[in-house]
Parts: sequence; C-alpha cells; structure tokens
Amino acid sequence: MAAAQGEECPGEWVDTWLWEVCREREQERAVAAEEGDDGASTDAS
Repeated sequence: MAAAQGEECPGEWVDTWLWEVCREREQERAVAAEEGDDGASTDAS
C-alpha cells in the first residue's frame, strides 16, 4: 500500500533549498501515511 507515491522531488533541485523542502514534505507525508492519516495538513508544532 504505497500512498502518495509519484510526488518525487525533481533531480534538478538537488543541492538547493527546494530539495530540502521537498524531502521534508515527503517525509511528513510518509509519517502521516504510516499513522493512518490521509496526509491532510495537520500542523503539530
């Protein structure tokens, strides 16, 4: 069950701040998916 696959970071973003932001968002989505969340914007700060 691979939710939210296909939203990968473009290779040209490597070594830019965009890459970091993209990777962080990917991890947040992965964690949300593992917790059974649908990935809706839940800000737990």
